[in-house]
Amino acid sequence: MACAGDPPPFTDKGGAFIHDPKIASTTETKAKIRLQFTDVSNKKIIVNRQFQVTNKANRRQEFKTVEQSLQYTNEHGEKQTISHRCNDINKTVPELMGVSKAILENVIFVHQEESMWPLGDGKKLKEKFDDIFASTRYTKALESIRKQRKEHSIIVREKKGELILWKDRVERAEKLTSEYDKVKEEKQGLDDEVKSLEDQVSTVQADLNEIEEKLRGVKTIKERVQKMEAQKQAKEDAKQHVFSELEDELEDDDSELMNWINQANEKLESIKTSRATRQDQITETSKTIENLQEEHKLLTSQQGRLQAVELILAETREEMANVKADLVSRGENVIEGNALADTDSDERWDKMLELKQRRAEAELENSMEENRKKLSANQAELNEVKLQTKQLETSMKDTQELLAHKRQTAFKLRESLRTSTRCRRSGGGAGPGEGAVEKSD
Repeated sequence: MACAGDPPPFTDKGGAFIHDPKIASTTETKAKIRLQFTDVSNKKIIVNRQFQVTNKANRRQEFKTVEQSLQYTNEHGEKQTISHRCNDINKTVPELMGVSKAILENVIFVHQEESMWPLGDGKKLKEKFDDIFASTRYTKALESIRKQRKEHSIIVREKKGELILWKDRVERAEKLTSEYDKVKEEKQGLDDEVKSLEDQVSTVQADLNEIEEKLRGVKTIKERVQKMEAQKQAKEDAKQHVFSELEDELEDDDSELMNWINQANEKLESIKTSRATRQDQITETSKTIENLQEEHKLLTSQQGRLQAVELILAETREEMANVKADLVSRGENVIEGNALADTDSDERWDKMLELKQRRAEAELENSMEENRKKLSANQAELNEVKLQTKQLETSMKDTQELLAHKRQTAFKLRESLRTSTRCRRSGGGAGPGEGAVEKSD
């Protein structure tokens, strides 16, 4: 009873194991059992069990356990007491002794009333041996193992299927992640290309500004050409005036003729100076035309370069659209983690990149349109300058012919004056304008 908590046989559930209270003329009797033993770890354990029997009014005795405890000495030499419930201490004491409850009851501490149980009938004998050798627990354990093995086999098959499924999903996720990284790298490359194209557009814009500045210089040259045209017209008027004077008869005296010759010589020198000035202007205009032609070639080259840039932008936009469509067509809802966590940011980036490309294309188209307009205007002005230069050259040719004619006329006039002077000398005295005529030669 001290070890397993079970009363001896034929004691009416323990009531007859304790003295009857009637013998002492009391209503209750208290009892206590103490057992000291050494456990499997070589520690001394003391088991304390306190019981109580009470006589009731209906002559029935009530047996109950008052207190149960274990007392032991710890590593510091101090005594420790632990209170237990009935079931706990009945289970704990056999474990501390290292034997089962069945062996304690039927082998070690078997009661003399039950010492002949090996000679009992087969059923009870089998039950005793089953309790001693725990065969029932072994059978239950085997059954539990089989059941758990079956359950775990089902779980393993399910987990294997899930493992294959998740393995496929992981492979697809890794593939999509690799494609995402590749597309991200392509996006970075496209960003670099867009930045490069923006730099090219800025360079072209700077070139266009420089061309506008040069066109303003061409406009200034055009104004100078118009001014030269006015001067040319004035020279034409002066030439006609000289012709009209040369057609008149020489009826003036020698002094007036000499004055007229001096004036003619001065006009001739002025015409020579004007001719040299116009020749310089023609040379400068020719250089300007050459510069404008070079600028025209440069603008044509830049226009071709802009068209190539526009073609690259179109191809880049088409390539990005194809990549995005391909990624969207293959991007299933497999990854809920890091691989597709940036979908919203990627969509915002795609919209921003598309807007940026549209702006760049619009700016490029506007720049190309302005460039074409400026090229057309520059070409028109260049053609006009060429026409005016050609007219100026024609005018210079006419002026040269006129100058030669005037020289010939002046020469004839001098010869006529010399003849007249000789005639007058032979008639009497030298004329006052002889020295001037000699000097003019």
